Amino acid sequence: MGERIFVHLVAGGVGAAARRIDQALTYAAMTSDIPGLAARWLQWAASSDESSSPIADASGEFAGHKQPTDVWFVAGNFGGVSSRRFDVPADRPLFMPAFCMWSRNALTNSDVPQSFGTVKLDGGDIPMAVNSAGPVRVRGALGNPVNGASLFGTRMHVAGHWAYVEPLARGLYLLEIHGGDGHGWTTSVRAEITVS
Repeated sequence: MGERIFVHLVAGGVGAAARRIDQALTYAAMTSDIPGLAARWLQWAASSDESSSPIADASGEFAGHKQPTDVWFVAGNFGGVSSRRFDVPADRPLFMPAFCMWSRNALTNSDVPQSFGTVKLDGGDIPMAVNSAGPVRVRGALGNPVNGASLFGTRMHVAGHWAYVEPLARGLYLLEIHGGDGHGWTTSVRAEITVS
């Protein structure tokens, strides 16, 4: 699936382009519906460069990087198997993809009809929502894995299998995330979480 670059320079100059992107591409900071959370998750995933990306994180060291105050985003990986350990505040719900993809083109889950995703917490299945969001403006850090960075933002779409977990009581938990595109690419994350 190819990507199309969104051109920022339009009639009226760069300022007009920035205003055009701002229109209908913003998700409120506290948006809590699944499409809104998916859009916010993508913006969060773009907020770190490759060296501190929670998606590329091998240990959980960057799991708390640039987290919002109302939800705790959990990152998958770029394929393969990852094991992580990290702490989560007791007052935060968790939100994560078991499988997701992003693009500058319009995107829905029908673009990957055989995709799948599961999330387990201490062995119990978490309900999954198959949903897409976009367009959403993603600025991101220089060298981030979503769009590399853009001064005014890039029009992006995201689709996937998403899980929402209500805030957990203090304690230790095992979170298991597994997903794939249905064509041989899979992702798996095993996270030992301390809620404190």
